[in-house]
Amino acid sequence: GGVVIERTGIEQGHAFRDSERPFCRRIDRRRLMIEDHIIGLSWFLPDFDVSLSRADYGLKADMTIDLPPVRGQPSSFGLLLNYDRRQAKFNLLADIRNLDSMILAGKIPSLDILRDQDAVMNALVHTSFGTDFQPKHFIFKIFSKEGSLYHPEVTKTPVPYKNLSLSAVYVQSTGKFEVRKTQVTLRDVTFKAEADLVNKNFRSVTGEVRLSIDELKHSSIDPLWPEFLRGDNS
Repeated sequence: GGVVIERTGIEQGHAFRDSERPFCRRIDRRRLMIEDHIIGLSWFLPDFDVSLSRADYGLKADMTIDLPPVRGQPSSFGLLLNYDRRQAKFNLLADIRNLDSMILAGKIPSLDILRDQDAVMNALVHTSFGTDFQPKHFIFKIFSKEGSLYHPEVTKTPVPYKNLSLSAVYVQSTGKFEVRKTQVTLRDVTFKAEADLVNKNFRSVTGEVRLSIDELKHSSIDPLWPEFLRGDNS
């Protein structure tokens, strides 16, 4: 609860039955306004397509939202939802293309740190849940070709990166968070990481993090050395 979805400015919308399928509904090019009265945010989505159809043993919903172009390239957010009535189970896949991280900073206060990052990302997120709508797991895959990262306690100026990728799995029943095949290249130095973490009721995270560097030249150490470690004996 707490989220009100309101359609405004309907343009070229239509619904129809597909003669080749027992049931099909499709809405094209609507504009959507989402108002969240819990956290006080509003989202305006100018191009919104959605379809709903019967599938084997359930229903399938497909939604695409066109976002403003990023660096001259199209940006979009897609959702594919399947419901299997035999197992009373939903499967949800989100496909995010060319998302500017600053958009999230402007809408979600807890992600304000993203305001200083120059990062455009593609992402896939998969989850499943029952009729109680409690997610059983999350699978993430994120990729960003290039950009820059910045935090005033770590670096004086933004640090350019290339080929940032991350794969992770979170299982709700155990609280386990596994990070796999994660890497980023900073100033021509490639860092790789994996982690096995446990999230205790979203209050604390414990576990093992493994970091590796294939090759590090001595001249590359100083530009990457964190600001908060300069001046001591680290």
